Amino acid sequence: MGKAAENKLLKEKKLFEAAYDLFLQKGVDRTTIDDIVDRAGVAKGTFYLYFNDKLDLMDKLTHRHANRIFAEAIQQLYKVKHKCTGEEYIHQIVDFIVDAFAKDKKLMRFINKNVSYSIFRAIRVTYPGSTEQKNILEILLNVFHEFNMRLKNPEITMYIIVELVGATCYNSIVYNEPLPLKEYKPYLHTAIDALMKNG
Repeated sequence: MGKAAENKLLKEKKLFEAAYDLFLQKGVDRTTIDDIVDRAGVAKGTFYLYFNDKLDLMDKLTHRHANRIFAEAIQQLYKVKHKCTGEEYIHQIVDFIVDAFAKDKKLMRFINKNVSYSIFRAIRVTYPGSTEQKNILEILLNVFHEFNMRLKNPEITMYIIVELVGATCYNSIVYNEPLPLKEYKPYLHTAIDALMKNG
């Protein structure tokens, strides 16, 4: 990689880091592009080389963090897939992601308000044993197929699981409501099992 390309990546990284810190401190609405470029130490014109506006930056930042967590989950749990049932595998993926958020509550606060099912569908990771990048949704729908889990509408089932996990685990992690995460997980697993059974 040439020096110009390295410099470009460094500036982008500084903008991402500055925006992330400011979004957490001040909130997205109260953070301006001027705040971001001042914190990053770059010219305002540089911002527009990378992003259309502040919301474009927020979307890309959300994708970046969500992609990392989902990629780690798929890489780690690929090793244990052959040792469990389809339901257990889905539980392990959910637990991995929820535990990652629990370790980084600031990230949970940021991502919770921004991750949507459309982002979930857009995330692509390199699947273990392959050079091909696959969509997270495609990987999980394939799990249903591999484990002969017969669902009437697998994509709708995944949609409900994503929304359920995102909404309820946020409160459990950040506020310990209705229960702390460790106590809440069995209820979450039961709800997910019911969705997969009836989906």
